Amino acid sequence: MPALHARGRPSEALAEAREAMALLASLGRVEEGEELARLVYARALEAIGDQPSARAAIADARDHLLATAARIDDLRRRDGFLQNVSENAQTLELAREWLGAAAIAPAFAGDGRPPA
Repeated sequence: MPALHARGRPSEALAEAREAMALLASLGRVEEGEELARLVYARALEAIGDQPSARAAIADARDHLLATAARIDDLRRRDGFLQNVSENAQTLELAREWLGAAAIAPAFAGDGRPPA
């Protein structure tokens, strides 16, 4: 999916991202790859110029990411999950860019600390 976007084929990237999102919906939850699929979907929507849907998708990606992070009790591990996993850090950065800096803190359901 990211390769199609990088090659200037955003419509094809969006079609593949939608397939990935449909698969996620049918499975409910997956061990790996969910955060990346959600990030790519938001970026694909933005690439075709659908900013409202892209913003909604990045908000959804952020919410799912922060809900997952909230289940990590160890604060160092949680921070590492949010900051050191590339797609997670990118999701939070895009959420800040597209939704505003305050969009991160209120959504964090853990110990009340927003991610750095």
